[in-house]
This record gives sequence, C-alpha cells and structure tokens, in this order.
Amino acid sequence: MLTHPELSKYIKDWDVINEITQNRDLEYAFDKDPTLSKGRDLYKEIFKKARELQPELTMYINDYIVESDGGSAAAAARYNTYLDEIHAGEVSFDGIGFQAHIGKQPTSILKFKQIFDDYSARYNARIKITEYDINKEVDPMIQARYLEDLLTMSFSHPSVDAFIMWGFWDGNHWGQNAPIFNLDWSIKPSGQAYIDKVFNEWWTNEESSSDVSGKASFRSYKGKHKITVTKDGKEKIQEVTISNDTEVNITMDIISSTNNDLTPDFKIFPNPTPNDITIERDQNNKVEIKIMTIDGKLLENIPTTHKTIHLPLKKYQQSSIIIQLILEGKVVKSQMVMVI
Repeated sequence: MLTHPELSKYIKDWDVINEITQNRDLEYAFDKDPTLSKGRDLYKEIFKKARELQPELTMYINDYIVESDGGSAAAAARYNTYLDEIHAGEVSFDGIGFQAHIGKQPTSILKFKQIFDDYSARYNARIKITEYDINKEVDPMIQARYLEDLLTMSFSHPSVDAFIMWGFWDGNHWGQNAPIFNLDWSIKPSGQAYIDKVFNEWWTNEESSSDVSGKASFRSYKGKHKITVTKDGKEKIQEVTISNDTEVNITMDIISSTNNDLTPDFKIFPNPTPNDITIERDQNNKVEIKIMTIDGKLLENIPTTHKTIHLPLKKYQQSSIIIQLILEGKVVKSQMVMVI
C-alpha cells in the first residue's frame, strides 16, 4: 500500500500498529528472534520501515484498551509501556487512535478529556477517535446526549484531529447499533444530535456586504467553504480551505476574464512567463502588490514605492498566479499571469 504507484498518493495517515495490547501473538512469535532483545521490539522496526517507505506519512498507533467500555487500568498500564518503548525508538508515532467502542456503562466525558490531555502531552502526539460506537443496551436518548457531549469535547480539544464512526447504519454494523441510521434508514436520536452539531451549530453560513474597498470579514469554522460573491448581477463561486486566520481574495471578472484595469499607468509583462515578470508604473507612490493563487489564497504581500518591480514567480510553484495592485486600499489592477 505504501509503495503502490497509485494508492500511495492517497494515503496521508496510516494506522501502522493496531490492538497490540491484547493481541500479542506477533510479540510472542518474535521473542526468540536473536536480533531483538524482546519480541515487541519488532514494533519499533515496523515504524522505522514505514517512515523509510513514506517519509511524509502521518503514522498512528491504534487501540481500544484505554477508554473503551470504561477502560482497564491494568491493560492501560501495559499499553503505556508499549507506547513508551516505541516512543523512545529511532522513529516514533505521530498520533494515537482511540477506538471508543463505548459499553453499557459509558466512559466519562471528563475521563476522555483527561486521556486526550495526558497522551497528547506525554507523547507530543495528535489524537483521533477512530471507531466510535456504543452498546445498543444504552437508552437511545442517552446515546444521543453522549455522542453530542463527546463530539463537543473532541471538537474543542486542540490535539484532536478526527472523529470517525465504526459504521453509520444498523444494516452494516458489527453490533447492529450504528450511531446514525436505524435498519430502515430512519434517523436515530444520536444521528440527529450529530447533524445538529456538525451541519448546523458548527456550520458557517454567513452573509455580508463589503465595504468601499471590497472587503468583508466574518468568523468561520476551519475546513472547506464555498464562498459566493455577487456584484452588478454577476456571481462568482469559489471554494477555499480555512485552517487559520487568513485573508481570501476573490477577483470578480467584471471587466474581462483576466484583467481589471482601473488606472492605465500599470503594466504587467510578459504573460505568459517562464519565471520573472515586470511591473511598470508612472508614479512612485506607495502601492501594495498581492501575489495570490488562482483560488484566492494569499502567497505574499509586497509593499513598494518603486516604479519598476521585477518579481520571480517560479518560487510560488503555481501554474497560474493572480497579481493584484492595491492603491490607497483599493484594487486598481488585477491580472492573471501564466507561469510556463
């Protein structure tokens, strides 16, 4: 998988080792290996080999022993020993997966928070819920409240990157109790709780009018967003990914498909270009040059008072770049440049 010419392109996170605390056959089988001090030293070699095959891979170790069905103190202590040994090796894990198969007596939400706090700090690791479900004997309304609380705590924790369910429909679930849909595809209370959180409370749906400089600001949740801009009866839709506080620039094609000239004294050439472009203008007043991707992500902001500016574009690693010139807070030229 990690070396497959096509599949390897899509693997970003990898569950390198799974459920080693209770499933110890591999550990015992290698106890007699003369190259290892003990059988489970093999796990350190596995992480090392995975890193050699895919240096940019985010590597996880995954288990249920700490938090599922209340969690076992003795088994968790053994798991911590395994984690300590791997973490002290030449190559460690980047993240820890907690399966979260919740039993008849659900694990405390506060315990989950303590687990996330402790393990992320102890191993400097990212965290994911990887196989969430809950015992079907738990009252459906309690299931809904529990999922709502665990989602909220996970979403708010700075070390948690994902919440993955172990199925979503009772018709294809190992315990016949998936969190979202009943066998007849009717929504469960816990499924409604999930929808209310993810697609309503935590969904950015904002409308705003820009100021005279064309700027509008609002708070959004991180993730993928679709922004629609309307001006003079024309509409432009742009998809962006927000990971931190950022500025998104959307150029409306009001005048032409690639240029928006409000003043005639700016020239940008050559276009297309193998690397360098030149910007010429008649005045030496202060102007800002914004270099952006075609989808509006800001790459660089360059203030200058020079009449002639030379800029290399290859360093941005983009085949198409938007150049915007801003004078006194207003966009006076916007041009797309092809980098060949």
